[in-house]
Amino acid sequence: MIKDSTEWERLVTLSKGILLNAIVANAVPLGDDLYQIGPSAYCIVDDPDVARDHLTVVSLLWACSASAARRAYYNDIEADDLVQRSPPDHVFPGIKDGSAYVDILRGLKGLGVNGLMEHASYRIVTDGKFVHKSIEFDKAIYYFRSPDIDDKNPPYAILWKMK
Repeated sequence: MIKDSTEWERLVTLSKGILLNAIVANAVPLGDDLYQIGPSAYCIVDDPDVARDHLTVVSLLWACSASAARRAYYNDIEADDLVQRSPPDHVFPGIKDGSAYVDILRGLKGLGVNGLMEHASYRIVTDGKFVHKSIEFDKAIYYFRSPDIDDKNPPYAILWKMK
C-alpha cells in the first residue's frame, strides 16, 4: 500500500498503462475498476475482467476517504461519509495560493492550462440529485461537494489523468 500523501510526488509521474502490481501488491478492490492503493490513494484500471496480475492503471484518484472515492467515481452520494482532508500538494501543479474552488480556478487560468472547464454532475437518470461540481483541465479533475462556488473547502477528490 501507498503509505502517505508524500508518495503522490512519485505517483503523478507514472505513465498510463502501468501494471497495478507495479504500484502496489495489495490493492483493495472497491468496485469493478476502482482500487484502493493507500490511505486516500485510489486508481482506476482499464479492463476489470482480466486477471489481477494483468490489470493496467489508467487514472489515479486522491479522495478524502474510500466512500468519497465511490462518490467521485460511481456517483454514490449516499455512501459519502463527508470526511474532509487536505489534498497533497503534488496534485496542484503550479498552484500556490490555496486549494479552494476559487483558488484552483484562478491558479489554473493564470497558468493557461489546456482544456480548462467547469461543470457539475447530477444523477439525471435515477433521481436528479447533485453529485459534485468540478474543475477540469488536461491533467486533472477536481471534485467539490457543494453546488455553490466555494472559497473555503478543498476538493473532496481529485482524478489525475495519466498520460
